[in-house]
Amino acid sequence: MIKTEIITINGTNYQRTYSDIGFMVERDGARYEEAIDPIGSGRVYAETALLSEADAEAVEDVQDAE
Repeated sequence: MIKTEIITINGTNYQRTYSDIGFMVERDGARYEEAIDPIGSGRVYAETALLSEADAEAVEDVQDAE
C-alpha cells in the first residue's frame, strides 16, 4: 500500500511517498524506492509490482541461505 508522511529536511517540510511492503512507486513512467516532494506539489504515485533494490537483495540472501 502507498503511504505518505510529512518529513522535515533542513527546516522545510516535504511529503514522503513510499510502499509499506517494499515495492517501487511510479509516476509518469519513472520508478522510485521513495519519493520526496514539496508539500502541495500534487504529485501522485502508484505502487508497482517490483521490489525495491534493497528488498530484492534481502530476498536473494534468504534464497541463497536455503
